[in-house]
Amino acid sequence: MEELSDKFDSLNKESLDIHTQFFNISLHGGGLQQISLTLAKLCKSSVLLLDRNWALLHWTNNPDRPHQLADWISLEKNEIPFSEEFIQSFPPEFEKLQKPIVRLFSIDENKQEFQCTVLSVYFQSKHYGFIVLWEPSDKLNEHSYIALENGAMAFSLERIRNDEVERARNRIRRDLFDELLLGKITSKETLSNLADLHGINLDLNYTAIVFPIVFLEHRKEKDLVLRNQLENVTMKQLLNYFDHLATETKESEIIFSRKKHIIVLVGSKTNMKVTYLKKYAEFILKKVESAIPTISATASIGKTVTHISQINESFHQAQETMRLSENSLSTKENKIAHFDDFIVQYFLVNNIKKEEMNHYFQQTLGILFQYDRKNQSELIETLESLITYRFNIAESARALFIHRSTLLYRMEKIESILEIDLKDAEEVLKLQLALKIYQLLDLKNMSR
Repeated sequence: MEELSDKFDSLNKESLDIHTQFFNISLHGGGLQQISLTLAKLCKSSVLLLDRNWALLHWTNNPDRPHQLADWISLEKNEIPFSEEFIQSFPPEFEKLQKPIVRLFSIDENKQEFQCTVLSVYFQSKHYGFIVLWEPSDKLNEHSYIALENGAMAFSLERIRNDEVERARNRIRRDLFDELLLGKITSKETLSNLADLHGINLDLNYTAIVFPIVFLEHRKEKDLVLRNQLENVTMKQLLNYFDHLATETKESEIIFSRKKHIIVLVGSKTNMKVTYLKKYAEFILKKVESAIPTISATASIGKTVTHISQINESFHQAQETMRLSENSLSTKENKIAHFDDFIVQYFLVNNIKKEEMNHYFQQTLGILFQYDRKNQSELIETLESLITYRFNIAESARALFIHRSTLLYRMEKIESILEIDLKDAEEVLKLQLALKIYQLLDLKNMSR
């Protein structure tokens, strides 16, 4: 009993000492680095700290082992170091067990197996990640498990702290950009201070690009709460990927999200041309949709402004471009649109009443419109295609899925009904304006 009592006292003292070490790390903000280092010393093992998706957060090599972790696995932060087979070997809902499980991780190339002790960090009904002990020098004893338990507590507290810090930082950042996009920041001194705080370069021209996101997979989910959670996770992945893409471009970018849109403020020393901005947006769309195939995205681009204090103008134009492009035939296949593409529509909407626009349409294309309704023909659609493809017969016929001779017949029919010559530039200009009104007023759907 005396020996057992002495052993118990010794274990209590060591347990208290271990607890004090990790408590001091949490108290003084030692971070993941200090947690990982302390665990490696106490357990005599290499240590990997992973998030709940098995992505690497931090690691420490075992000083008693000649080989480093990098000799066997990839140690890229935010990347998964373990194989899918290894991850799938754990039981269902393993993250809730809160008990360490030993698994062998095999490396096929070297035909070697490594013993890994994995503990899921689960605290107050929330999963924060995993702690992995890689090839301990000695068999884990009571002190090691006490260290692992206290390390898990410190790890969860650090993750909670990081989440709260990130949430507060994002809230401040979001409030700044909301005020910028609404044009509420008028003081140069206030803007200068906020720009220094968030790393914004005030010496650049800026262009707002809005990327509306459609969740192809999650929209099938009937549970609205679950769907919202899944969409939020996907949006975080998208933001991380947009940040990653920013390192591949030469421009300065500010990236954030609002609801189901990702907004990119592109900064440049020169006034970027429309063609360059469209290529830039096309590069991003291709990369993003390839990396995350469960989403679909488009891009609406505003005009470039000379100072970020005017970014609300560019953002408003990008929003208008997004709205106007929904009914435009010319952007059905093209997922990228610039405000300049809709300058005529924008002018019409803001300067001419709907009644006057409708009157103009009836005076120019009304008779053709009525003919289509009566005969269930597609002459207005044909005219749209001809103007969109600059009267290129081959391309227009291909777009309409009709034969060349059929298109030529329809052209003659349009000229006969409207009593015009489609080779007359003035007449074509009138028709173009009427077709813009046709799209703006969504007359095609109204006729149905």
